[in-house]
Amino acid sequence: MPKLIVIAALASSNQVVGNRGKLPWSIPEDLRRFQQLTLHHTVIMGRKTWEFDLEKRPLKHRSLIVVSSGLSESTPGIEVVRSLTDAIKRCQECDRVFIAGGASLYAQALTISEANVPIADQLELTLVDGQYEGDVFFPPFRHLLGTHFELVKVEPRDGYRFETYGRKGRDEG
Repeated sequence: MPKLIVIAALASSNQVVGNRGKLPWSIPEDLRRFQQLTLHHTVIMGRKTWEFDLEKRPLKHRSLIVVSSGLSESTPGIEVVRSLTDAIKRCQECDRVFIAGGASLYAQALTISEANVPIADQLELTLVDGQYEGDVFFPPFRHLLGTHFELVKVEPRDGYRFETYGRKGRDEG
C-alpha cells in the first residue's frame, strides 16, 4: 500500500488554494519544493488541476493520474480514472503517491475512513501568510491536527512556511 501524501499551498487565513484557475501568489521556492518532493512518484489530480495547471507544462519523470468523468481515457501523457479510489487502486505497487488537488480530491483524502483514520497518511502544506481572494478552498483540516495528524516539521520562510504532518499511529515499517 502506498503512502498517500496530500500536497498543497494554501492561504493560512482562509485556506484559498486557487483563483480562476491560478495560484493567487507566486512562490518559486514552493514550486521547486513540489517538483523535488513529487519527482519519480505518482501524482493524482482532478481534471481542473490538470487543465489549468499542468496540461500545457506536464510534469516530467512522474506518473500522472487524472480523476475525471469527462476526459477521454486515451488522453496523451496521463492515465484517466473515474474516482480517487480507482486512482489509488492503480498505485498499489507505488511507494509514495501525491494528491495535488483540486478541492474535491483534497476533501476525499482527508475523509475519515471506516477504520477511523484519514485516507491520507501525510500532509505537505505550504501555508502562505495573508488574505487572498479565491474561488477554490482547501477543505477544513485543523480539526484533524493533534487527533489524526501530528506536526513533524516546520520550515519558516518570509511570508510563508512549509509544514509536514504525519498521520498518528502510521506504521512506517
